[in-house]
Amino acid sequence: TLGARSNVVVKVFNQLGEEVATLFNGVQESGDHTATFKAGTLPAGAYVVRLEAGSQVATQKITLVK
Repeated sequence: TLGARSNVVVKVFNQLGEEVATLFNGVQESGDHTATFKAGTLPAGAYVVRLEAGSQVATQKITLVK
């Protein structure tokens, strides 16, 4: 959920810190938004999702199970 219009970047990184996917890179209006992570070619394991919205940054660990 965005409180105000912001430039948003959502990226996924592997355990080595290498970027494996960019889910979104652009301007979003305020409100609720979703992003889909299509990980069909990636191996199972732990990943980190990084969300940058304006000056705010949030990270979330995820586990891909196949």
